[in-house]
Amino acid sequence: MFNSIVKSLQSWSHLSMTQPSSDFKLNKGDTIGIFAPSSYVDMNKLTHAQTIIEKIGFQVFVHPQTSMRLNQSAGSAEDKATAFHDLLTDNSIKAIMAVSGGNRSSHMLEHINWQCVEKNPKPFIGFSDTTILQNALLTRTGISSIFGPTALYLQNIDKTSINYLGDILQGKTIKYNLSNAKTIAESTATATVIGGTLTAFQALIGTEYMPDAKGKILLLEDTYEETSRIDRALLQLKRALPFENLAGIIFGTFTHLQDTGKIPFGFSLEDIIREHTTGLNIPIVMNAPFGHSDTFYPIPLGSSVKLDTQKDNITISF
Repeated sequence: MFNSIVKSLQSWSHLSMTQPSSDFKLNKGDTIGIFAPSSYVDMNKLTHAQTIIEKIGFQVFVHPQTSMRLNQSAGSAEDKATAFHDLLTDNSIKAIMAVSGGNRSSHMLEHINWQCVEKNPKPFIGFSDTTILQNALLTRTGISSIFGPTALYLQNIDKTSINYLGDILQGKTIKYNLSNAKTIAESTATATVIGGTLTAFQALIGTEYMPDAKGKILLLEDTYEETSRIDRALLQLKRALPFENLAGIIFGTFTHLQDTGKIPFGFSLEDIIREHTTGLNIPIVMNAPFGHSDTFYPIPLGSSVKLDTQKDNITISF
């Protein structure tokens, strides 16, 4: 799978980045470095996460910044960027994983040395708040990442999802058969994936860190949001990208949606999705197992995947 990531790196000819001499394929026994780009965490919970990572064949290094706390944040933006640089330049670290989501990963962006990132490309794993960092990495350097569980979220997902993460990190070819997903529009597309957690991705609109959506497959998911806010966010993205430029849309899991207004909002998630995607002649699927859920299949951001939304056989492969 990471062979395709390297190919995607090489396609960014307008970037003055240093090309990697080999692909991102990890070997059993390689070390994954953990840091906290978002909120602070209870360090006592990391022991279980480390055990899970070791069970799929990798060693763990926890950067000291992970234990920092500044109000709700895991230290300052400068602390986070320094930790990120440390893990990038440490040759013993072969991949980087966010310890958790939360808030304030976006504050890192102005403190990142993008030349350091370009010269030391490594797979980065995260989701939720780190959607912002992951799409910024893609936009500024062309480097792909994995939209997958953070270290602490590993204990919330099933073994199949965890094993898929190990397979992806080892460069294995992946094909997901999405039996519980629902087709909104039938078609096929092979294109680069952008996006991630909806309300985090939405925050990139109007900034230099928003990736070009033309010809891309957009991935969106979220959790614990008002359904009305999902509606508003989708409409803003539809206008900003716009959706007409996309090659496909994957709506992942939208768990624990709420409708708490005095007058019920009334529209379902499917109502909203169908309204905002009507007339698009592209593959569209909802309830795909990507995001805040017990089943969370990792998927590359910034690399090409094939999306096939035939009603009886929905698949994603890369």
